[in-house]
Amino acid sequence: MRSTNSMSLASMCALWYLLLPPTNAQIRLILGKPNTLMSGAFSAATAEVSADGKVTLRETLIDGAQSPGFRWFDIDYDRQRAFLLNGHREAIVLDLVQDSVTKRCAIPSSPGKRSLQEWLVDDPMLGPIITFLRINGEISQDELVGFITDPLLPCSESIQNLRKEQVSRYASAGDAGVSGEAHQNPYAAVLDHGVVRGWVGGEPIWFPMPFDPALAKLVPSQPNSVGICVRNREIEAISVSLGTLESQSFWARERGDGQWFRLPYAPGEYLNPRGFGRYLVWPEAIDASLQNEQIKKNPKLEPNRKRNAHVGEWRKEPTKWGMSTEWALVHSTSIYPGTLHILDVKTRKHFLIETGQSDSEVLLIEGGTILYRASDRLYSVEINGESLGVSRKIAQSDLIRDAHWAYFARRNRSSE
Repeated sequence: MRSTNSMSLASMCALWYLLLPPTNAQIRLILGKPNTLMSGAFSAATAEVSADGKVTLRETLIDGAQSPGFRWFDIDYDRQRAFLLNGHREAIVLDLVQDSVTKRCAIPSSPGKRSLQEWLVDDPMLGPIITFLRINGEISQDELVGFITDPLLPCSESIQNLRKEQVSRYASAGDAGVSGEAHQNPYAAVLDHGVVRGWVGGEPIWFPMPFDPALAKLVPSQPNSVGICVRNREIEAISVSLGTLESQSFWARERGDGQWFRLPYAPGEYLNPRGFGRYLVWPEAIDASLQNEQIKKNPKLEPNRKRNAHVGEWRKEPTKWGMSTEWALVHSTSIYPGTLHILDVKTRKHFLIETGQSDSEVLLIEGGTILYRASDRLYSVEINGESLGVSRKIAQSDLIRDAHWAYFARRNRSSE
């Protein structure tokens, strides 16, 4: 059994971490791309950014050469933990406070069944749980298997069967990477096999939580799928699809009594939002086929055509951490002009960062500091009330190309 004292200690550690300012903290990067689509196995690791801008590997989390490889990732900045899957065989918990792996457990298989989907739930008693949906073709025999990530709970006690209603506690930090090359399965709308399935007009519809009536009033017609993009303690963002890309909309609110509002984006754009506390971020992405259709109908729009930014800088070959940038973006259905959007859900203040590089993304927002990368360069910029400060380059390294998450380390274990 998990003790109440253990839960209190973990909560106190997380609170201690959050109260410390990031000013003198060291930056850590998490490298790797969860691979569910391509052949080959990628690795995952942490890296340290020193005060002089040098980036060095720190701790190997998954060795793709000796294992199934990096499959899935999510991060909980509220509890300061990151979660990785090594194939379907091993679960790994990276504690951002301790700045090290604090739990690594084998995941037993279910005879005759395969894992279809993994996601994170936030149980009020057990904390974050990595959930596996295992199937064998018969809906009645599907099972939900949970891995309790609490580092104080031994591996032998960390696996349990979950109830279907626990799926409503879905949690996610959102989708990292550009064009989905660091995809972390944030959308629950694809869950199937009776786990969260309902029916509308004879068509399947997936509600990973009860569809909020307040949001239903804002949607013009009954959706055929709803997915949670981001859900943490402060905010949540939801995608609503009416069956076509053009009809898809994205909505956000503060948790609790916050009012839903539609995220600010133009027709023809597609969002891959991720969350950091009260902030939502996403790289601007233009649907290429829709833009082509619009220009074909109205050639006068040609001068305004959006294009991928600085393609000559894209990495052309894969590394042990992930696929080539060129492969990912050439095969993408979207165009990335190199604009990063930052939205304060509480105040609805909307900031833009022009990176001049398609391969760019926000890695962290904490304490008013934004860390973002553009290709192989890492930058920081401060949020100063109604505006952003001046961006400052703090590091440059090929390793930064494969960094999709960051955190501040409060103690330097290497110097102990």
